[in-house]
Amino acid sequence: MLITRNRTSRRRGVVVVWVALLIPVLVGMTAFAVDIGYICMTRNHLQVAADAGAMAGAGALSESQDAARAKAKEIAEKNYAGAIGDPVQVQTADITLGTWNKDTNAFNLNSTGPNAVRITIRKNLNLFFGRIFGMGTSEIEVTAIACKNPRDIAFVIDLSGSMNNDSEIWATNAINTAFLGYDTIGTDLMQDVFTDFGFGTYPGTSKFVGEVSGIPSNQFTPNGSANSPVYGYLTNTYLLNNFSVASKYRILGSDSTAVRKQKAYRWLIDYQLAPLMPNAKPVLNSDINLDYWTTYLDYIFRSSTTIPSQNSRKITGGSNPYPDAWPSLSASTINSFRNRVGYQTYVQFMMDYGHDVTVNGGDNVAMSSKSPDCPWHLDNDPTSPGYNLMFPPREQPTHAARIAIMAGINQVAALNSTVAVESRDHVCVITFETATGTKVRYPLSKNGCDYEAARASVRDMQAMSDWAASTASENGLIVARDHLDPAKNPDGARPFSTKILVFLSDGIPNIKKSSNTTITNFMTNNPDGEWFGSGSNPFERNAVLMQIQQIQALGWKTHSVGIGLGNDLSLMDKMARMAGTAIKNPNDPDGPKISWYASGNPANYKDKLSAIFDEITSTPAIQLVR
Repeated sequence: MLITRNRTSRRRGVVVVWVALLIPVLVGMTAFAVDIGYICMTRNHLQVAADAGAMAGAGALSESQDAARAKAKEIAEKNYAGAIGDPVQVQTADITLGTWNKDTNAFNLNSTGPNAVRITIRKNLNLFFGRIFGMGTSEIEVTAIACKNPRDIAFVIDLSGSMNNDSEIWATNAINTAFLGYDTIGTDLMQDVFTDFGFGTYPGTSKFVGEVSGIPSNQFTPNGSANSPVYGYLTNTYLLNNFSVASKYRILGSDSTAVRKQKAYRWLIDYQLAPLMPNAKPVLNSDINLDYWTTYLDYIFRSSTTIPSQNSRKITGGSNPYPDAWPSLSASTINSFRNRVGYQTYVQFMMDYGHDVTVNGGDNVAMSSKSPDCPWHLDNDPTSPGYNLMFPPREQPTHAARIAIMAGINQVAALNSTVAVESRDHVCVITFETATGTKVRYPLSKNGCDYEAARASVRDMQAMSDWAASTASENGLIVARDHLDPAKNPDGARPFSTKILVFLSDGIPNIKKSSNTTITNFMTNNPDGEWFGSGSNPFERNAVLMQIQQIQALGWKTHSVGIGLGNDLSLMDKMARMAGTAIKNPNDPDGPKISWYASGNPANYKDKLSAIFDEITSTPAIQLVR
C-alpha cells in the first residue's frame, strides 16, 4: 500500500513552532514599545514643566533671586508627568541662576546680576514591562533655560500746540462743567500755572485796554464784542500834546502813525500793564522790553482804528477755542477776552506762542524754558516721580506726560536694578511737533542706559505754538523706528533686544512725511478694515497706520496711549488693533478692543498715565533659549 503525507498538517506544525519561538520576541517588542512611549510622553510632560518654570523664574528675576527660584519651582510643580495625577517635583538645588550669553549661546553661573534661570527636573519612572528584562525603572532628566531678553523702549511723545489746551483760558469753564464731582478742576489747572508764575489767585484782575484814571469809560467796549475806540482816543486826543504826561509819551501833530503807536503803547505798558501785572516777566518797562509787550498788546487789541504794523497773531487765532476738544464752543468763548489785559490773557498769550515762537523775532515768551524769565518750580510732592526736580510751568496735558514718563522710566530702572548691566533694558525719549521738529531727547546707547539722564530729558518738554500745524505723528514714528533699528542706529540699538514703542498723543495728525500716492499704494497692497476712508485728515491718519503696520511686520510692539481732551480716540484704537496691543474695552467687554486711554478727566491724567506706563513697562520680555 502506498502511504502519502498530509502537507497541510506538516505546515501547521511548522507554524506552531515558529509562533512558539516568536512569542517572547513579540512580547518583548510590545513591552519595549509601551515603555518607550511612556518614557517619551513623560519626558514631554517634564519638558513642558521645565519650560514653564524657567520662563516664570526669568520673569521674576526683577523682584529678587529668591523670588525667581520660588516662582520657577511653583510654576513647574503645577504640572503633572507620567501616571495620571503624578505631580512634578523640583529640587531647589536644580534651579540655578546665571547669565545667558547671546553671542556664544552659553549659560554661565552668575549670582550678581543674573538674567537667566536654568531648571532641571528629574524623575525616576517605573516601567510596565521593562522589569521582565531586568529594567524596572528609567531615570529621566530634562533641562530648560529662559532669559530675560533686554528691551529697547522708545517713548514717543506729541508736543504739538494742543498739548497745553487743557490749561488755556477758554477751556476753564468748559472743563469745570464737564466732569461730575470735579466742578473746579479747570480752575485748578489754571491755578497751578498761576502759582508757578507767582500770579496769585486765578483769574486775577483784568481790565480793558486803557482802563486807567483819566480815560472816559465810553472808550471801552464790554466783553470785547466790538471794536474798541480807545486806541484812537489815546493817539488823537489823550496823548496828543498833553503836557501833563512825560514827553516820551506825548504825541505831536507831526508824529507818524508808527511813532503814535509806539508812544501810545509805551504809555499803556508803563501806566496800565506795569501796575496791573507787577509779577509779569519780562519786566514791564517800555524802555527795556517795548517790542515784547507791543506784541502782547497787538495780540489783545481789537480797535476801530487801524493800528500800524499790528501783529497778525491774535487771541482769536491759534485754534482758540480748539474744536477737536470742544466742538460745542463757539468763537464767542474767546471773543470775550479781546481788549482785556491782565494775568489771564497774558497766560493765554504765552500758551499760544508756546516754547518755540519768538516775540517779534527776539525773545521767547516767559513760559518757554528757553527764556531766562521762565519760572522753574520745584516738585515737592514726595509721592511724585518728579520729586525734588525743577520743572517749567505746569501746562496740561504736557506736565502730566512729563510725570508719567518719569514714572515709566522709574519702573524700568527698578526692574533692572539687580540685572547685569549688559542685560538691562534701555530707554530712549523722542518728541515730535513739526515736520522738522522731531527730536531724540535721550538716545539709545549700546554702552548702557543712564535712567536718571533719561528721566531728566523730559523735564523741559513743552507744547509748541498754536500758529502752525504741528501734530507730525508719522514723522515721530519714523524717527523712533529708525532709532530702534540696529541697521540704521548700530551704535545705539541692540540687534538681539525686544523693541517696544510707547506712543503718546492728544490730537489728530495734520502733518505727514509720506506722499498721498505712497499711502494709497500701501493701502491697496495691504488691505485692512482699519484704514480711514473719510473724515478729518484721512491721509495724515492713514500715514500713521501705515507706519504701525510696517513696525508690526518687524515683530516690534507699539502701544498707543491717548491723552488730552482733544485726543483722536478713533486713530488710537485703530493703531492698537493694527499693532496687536489693543485691550478690552472696560465699558464694552464684548465690543471692539481699544487702546490705552488717559483721556477724560484732567484730574486723573497723571495717575492714569503712570498706571498705564507701569503696566506696559513692568512685563519683561522673556525668551526660552534652551
